[in-house]
Amino acid sequence: MKRKRYRARHMRAQKYITREHQTRVRIYGVLELRRVVKRSNQLKPLSRCTASPKR
Repeated sequence: MKRKRYRARHMRAQKYITREHQTRVRIYGVLELRRVVKRSNQLKPLSRCTASPKR
């Protein structure tokens, strides 16, 4: 559900992005966002559960 909602918002946002910027967004934005989302999903529960002196 969450992923679907995110994707819809992303596609809507893409309309307003200019062509020149769009290529950059495709290369960096989409791939990086996916990576960041994965990372944040992994890190958030860890940071909640354990205090982070270790990292």
